[in-house]
Amino acid sequence: MKPPVAVQPKEIILAVSIGVLAAVVLGSALSRLGTPEGFSGRLDVLSTQVARIKKSAGLAQRSGALGAVCERHASDQASLLTKILPAMATQYGVQLSSAEATPEEPNSGGAAPLAPVHLQFGASGSYEGVMGLLDSLSRSKPQVFVDTLDLTSKTSSVEVKFSGRVFCAART
Repeated sequence: MKPPVAVQPKEIILAVSIGVLAAVVLGSALSRLGTPEGFSGRLDVLSTQVARIKKSAGLAQRSGALGAVCERHASDQASLLTKILPAMATQYGVQLSSAEATPEEPNSGGAAPLAPVHLQFGASGSYEGVMGLLDSLSRSKPQVFVDTLDLTSKTSSVEVKFSGRVFCAART
């Protein structure tokens, strides 16, 4: 039987140092292999896009989505709606039977308080005319949000009963 070999502390330190060095070199090599070419450039572009998205989200939160919220006082927007709705109806050959825009109390919660303007109207005309009026209303700024829409077919025409809202930035 051979006598046990005594290991010197220098040999232990050298072996541990070589092991640590090998682990660092292997980790660096794997990291380099795991990082695709052009990674830093793509990361910079992505960071710029994230910053732009955050900025636009902050803008949308403060003032609503662009074009969705009017900047007028709610009573001014109500007056404007009662003036432009008959002109829109005439453009499409539609007869308005009633039209009313009423400002409501602003909400108090949220990041941007909103004052709704309730819009109701009744109209009749050709199907194409009524659809044109509704399409024009859907593309208007600020956006008109529909609560209810009843479309009734008559023999040669259609009747529509509309109820919806426009939202205005509440003025304090």
